Amino acid sequence: MASHTRGVLLEPGLATGRSWRIRFSPIAEHFWSEGALGADLWTQLQRGPCRWQMLFSCVGFAIPALVHLGMHQHLADYIAAIALLCVAVSSPLCDAFCVDSCIYDDGRVLEADGMPYARTGACIGKDPEWISRNIQETEASPEILANDQWNNLSRLIDRATCVFIVLPSIAFFVVRQRPQMLSNLPFVGGFFVAWGICFLDQKYRYVDPCGTRFVNGKWLTERSYEIHQRLHEVWHYILIVTLTCSALYRP
Repeated sequence: MASHTRGVLLEPGLATGRSWRIRFSPIAEHFWSEGALGADLWTQLQRGPCRWQMLFSCVGFAIPALVHLGMHQHLADYIAAIALLCVAVSSPLCDAFCVDSCIYDDGRVLEADGMPYARTGACIGKDPEWISRNIQETEASPEILANDQWNNLSRLIDRATCVFIVLPSIAFFVVRQRPQMLSNLPFVGGFFVAWGICFLDQKYRYVDPCGTRFVNGKWLTERSYEIHQRLHEVWHYILIVTLTCSALYRP
């Protein structure tokens, strides 16, 4: 993919409809401005989660947060608790509620573009005529899908929460509570096992990031995206267990 492109075009799905879809680059998938225009946040929350199991695994980060609050031996406990409560909010938004994909380009000619699929062409670095030809040859729907704006923004917020709030907060607690690094090896090991599963589940998500859609009052999900969801739930549960044990273990 050329360096200036912001995504690639994927072939139509099965469960989610016969529409070509865009997979944004690892950078572009975090920006509100790149996403398709979808429903507002309140509407997406009213729909309910894409999977209840996913929602439970997300809010589960409140468990180690409550343990820290219950122990409350020092400032590090309060900092860790607040950080984990933050991710117990950002994670459901990112993984359970704001996961929809909508029409990014309907193929209509706009005066500003001058030709159909100009927006998609600019995004993926391809000639709009090439896009039209592929849609016709595959007898796909004329609309091209992409993750919607809240999908992108909630991903940015959740990942930023994990990297800039949770990680340093937990590290501060660990150094304050267990300065002997050998006593932290089991928890470091648990984190890397969980991270390995997360790395794998993201591979499945990138097969088709538009693999789940809210259509006619229900969620439709592609097989690859369902595998991603289940693995992502496992990643959450391993982290929850690891963080809870870390909060309890005070030699």
